[in-house]
Amino acid sequence: MSKAAERSEGAFGTERQLEHHTVRTTDGWSLQLTRVVRPGVTAGQPVLFIPGYGMNSWIVQYHPRGRSFADVLLESGFDPWGIDLRGSSSSKGPSRPGLEAQATHDLPATIDYIRNFRSAERVHAIGCSLGGAMLLAHAAFSPSPGLDRVATIGTPLHWPRDLRTRVLGLLMQTAGAVPMRGTRAWTAVALPIVSRLIPSALSIYLNPRITNVRQASQLTRTVEDPLPAINIAMGKWMRSELRIEGRALGPALQRFERPLLVLYGSGDGIVPREAALSVVGATRGPTEVFEVTHPDGEPVGHADLFISDIAPTRVFEPVTRFLLGHAPVA
Repeated sequence: MSKAAERSEGAFGTERQLEHHTVRTTDGWSLQLTRVVRPGVTAGQPVLFIPGYGMNSWIVQYHPRGRSFADVLLESGFDPWGIDLRGSSSSKGPSRPGLEAQATHDLPATIDYIRNFRSAERVHAIGCSLGGAMLLAHAAFSPSPGLDRVATIGTPLHWPRDLRTRVLGLLMQTAGAVPMRGTRAWTAVALPIVSRLIPSALSIYLNPRITNVRQASQLTRTVEDPLPAINIAMGKWMRSELRIEGRALGPALQRFERPLLVLYGSGDGIVPREAALSVVGATRGPTEVFEVTHPDGEPVGHADLFISDIAPTRVFEPVTRFLLGHAPVA
């Protein structure tokens, strides 16, 4: 079911529209699915963007200085869509949201909706961070027949077996079980202050020397409140392995044969290189690996993969090249 379109302005004044659609899952949830279109331009193959932990799909059509991910996809003739999974502020449902249902209910329903709406045989998919893990879980346990090329950006399959990860996992399971409210509001206030006074405090997540954080009110539109059930599941995963309905994800992925791109940032403090590369070799299909680096040697953090000054040329364009069937060279 499509809602009224919302006007949006892309990079360099490009006119766009945001079409808001409602996806209904088999277990009773309603999810917001947003399509970015250019009036009068014929859309090509659909590309689904799946946001990460504590995020919604606003980030696919926004960039603080230049072209957004959606702009780059549109320039190459693709049809970009972004899904807000269960638990986001735009979703409604009868049960407690969790990781398992995002992979086995939300993504199949979303891909089926796009295929039916567009009469498309196949849909490419891009998973951001945790969204990439949910995409892999979908591919392993409930793959849609129309799932085509898959890209993961800053996504782990296995976490490093070090003390830092184990402690963080334990914190996620304990303190993370407490509900949090107002995350978007306090992040919008804190981000510019911290980036100005103690920028090193942001280094685990982003590099303020390559990312403009002055537009905090716009940047934080993608922020969602962390969910206790997902925090607990994340904590267990960080201390052992990701399991979906009691089944380990790793062995099940060997059934997936579609092309896969594994992309990660050179200085990612959230999903370090070792964790991102754990996806390599997990599937049966051809896999390409791409490390995002900065031309001046600056570290590229987790959030930098989407909102840094280099993201359009060093992330969005390589991913788009991969979806077109070319080598993802920057």
